[in-house]
Amino acid sequence: MLNIVLCHYLPAVLISVANRFFSNPSKKWSNNLTLCVVGLLSFSITMVAFIPFAHQYHKKLTQQAVEAIESEFHSNVQQLAHLLDDEFYLKPCSELIHDLRTNIFGLGMAKDIATFDQNGKVQCTSSERHPSFRIYSTILKRLGDSDVHATLSYTQRALTNNQALILFFSSDKGRGISVVFPKQVLEMLVKDIFSFGDMKYRVDIINRTAVDLTDGNTLRSEQITSEILPFTVYSTIGYAFYWQFLASKLWIGLLGMACALVVHLFFNSKKVARNSLEFSLAQAIKGRNLSVHYQPIVDQRDGSVIGGESLVRWNDPVQGFISPGIFIPLAEKVGMIDQITYLVLDKAIKMISTNKKAFHDRYISVNVSRSLILRDDFIKEVESRLMFSYFISERLVFEITEEAIFNKDEFSILRQHLDRLASLGIRIAVDDFGTGYSGLDFIGQYPFDIIKIDRVFVTSLGNGKTTQPLLEAIHTLSQTLNMSVIVEGVEEEAQLWALHDLGFYNIQGFYFSKPIPKPEFLDYLALHQPADLQTLAPALS
Repeated sequence: MLNIVLCHYLPAVLISVANRFFSNPSKKWSNNLTLCVVGLLSFSITMVAFIPFAHQYHKKLTQQAVEAIESEFHSNVQQLAHLLDDEFYLKPCSELIHDLRTNIFGLGMAKDIATFDQNGKVQCTSSERHPSFRIYSTILKRLGDSDVHATLSYTQRALTNNQALILFFSSDKGRGISVVFPKQVLEMLVKDIFSFGDMKYRVDIINRTAVDLTDGNTLRSEQITSEILPFTVYSTIGYAFYWQFLASKLWIGLLGMACALVVHLFFNSKKVARNSLEFSLAQAIKGRNLSVHYQPIVDQRDGSVIGGESLVRWNDPVQGFISPGIFIPLAEKVGMIDQITYLVLDKAIKMISTNKKAFHDRYISVNVSRSLILRDDFIKEVESRLMFSYFISERLVFEITEEAIFNKDEFSILRQHLDRLASLGIRIAVDDFGTGYSGLDFIGQYPFDIIKIDRVFVTSLGNGKTTQPLLEAIHTLSQTLNMSVIVEGVEEEAQLWALHDLGFYNIQGFYFSKPIPKPEFLDYLALHQPADLQTLAPALS
């Protein structure tokens, strides 16, 4: 998995970022500078985050050095332990010396081996037959206190006057063996471990320094004392240690940088797209480049058109057709929905005022968002446009979607605003009825003029046992409340028949017409007058 990341995904990401950086020289350098800052910052943070791990690694290497020394001397003890058996230990020195010399060759750097009794008297050594010295009582005490019956000493050899490292170990019977090593054995055991970076070290045995390679150039030190033998390893590190450690983790830093760049580019692209769409929408509104299409609302009994719904469309020259489901919520979010609503309203007013004959007994509906209908400035704008145009206002319908629950204060404002609109002659329709939060409670609190049944009821018509009873209940409710009903989303003849049988006659949907531009809509009105005999009436009678 790691090889896949390093060999495939990481280079791919870095190449992608490089292409983005260099592919378009005309782009503002600020964008490229941001990429550099994000990349360098994420890389730096990732690498800095590894500094505590460098400290852990320093401690780990020091611990490894301690374990290497312990392991070596434990191996020596195991290799020589047989010399404490009666078969060897009880031999006279003239015979035992041969065994001692034979075993010393298998210990690498060992210089001398000696046996001693429980009182510390040296009985035989590999170098002389009649030794006359004793083991210090402090060493014997350490042997007795040791859990492993082993200890170390760093002292001066009596024969050579050289400093030497001596390993002592004993059996339960008090028999003991000492092994003399040059102090260089410690360097041999730990030099590879401490070769990382600029590590320096010191080894102390019973508070005596046996090896000291430290200097004054240190940033951090670590000290670990063996729990088995009486020695301590002290190590130091400098800048080179950190650089080498971080260099070994360079791939993680690059991976962190790549991930940060991917995340940055992802969210930046979303932000750019959103801002770009927002900017384009603002330009489209400013240049009045949004178009309004109209979907006819037909009385299926005679095929006449009783009105039409205004539906805004946006065909951006760069991004192409953009769905209202995208730009309408965006307009509401960024505060442009009022401008779009005014644009649609103005086009509806103009079409009615310039085509009075066509709209003698027809209307145009305009969608008004929940947030906008609650704004007093919107109501004032509508009043200023229609105060002296009663002919036009009577042929306007404002569609309000029951998309969310109005609280008590909001509904009080809503009633006031709807009353002011009604005083102008504007009728109010509840759009997408049956899909919102409020349902019957919503239409029961205000005398709305029209209910528009959502397409979900039409889609499930004939497929579910509950749809028809619900539609029948809505039909009864509309008659009780003296409301007109329009059914949206009708696309098939079977749906038309079923709705006709239920008493729903005012239909909006692709079965009759999709939303069409103003010229085509006016032609459609001319062809579908109430007296037009080319209707569906014969088919439905």
